[in-house]
Amino acid sequence: DGDRDPLQIYIDYLNWMHDVYPEGPSIDSGYDNVLKEAADKFQDVTKYKNDLRYLKIWLELARKKPEPRNIFHFLIQKDIGQQKSLFYENYALYHEEREEYDAVKEVFKTGIAKCAHPLERLQRLYNEFKCRF
Repeated sequence: DGDRDPLQIYIDYLNWMHDVYPEGPSIDSGYDNVLKEAADKFQDVTKYKNDLRYLKIWLELARKKPEPRNIFHFLIQKDIGQQKSLFYENYALYHEEREEYDAVKEVFKTGIAKCAHPLERLQRLYNEFKCRF
């Protein structure tokens, strides 16, 4: 089927691997390799730049890294997920976990200035952060 969305093929395969390995895909399953391949394959494909499914692949990769700062910087550089509040939520959380509170504010302000979608959620999370700190 030539009309099949190539990103969806990867997502379906990754979901299948989750079903087959309910305790979590092992290193032997090759899950991480497929995840990385999907991320790398579409990084320059314009139609996926702000596709939430594609952003979630990158964010899953970031969660698997002890220090994901480079992934966030790469996503900014490549303009991936920059119109999605999920990017800014995750990047802000990264900074908050490291007690980098000024950086958290800047991340939220950037996402709000770019009107990342859904904007209301991002504004609410920023307000919650300001109440905590």
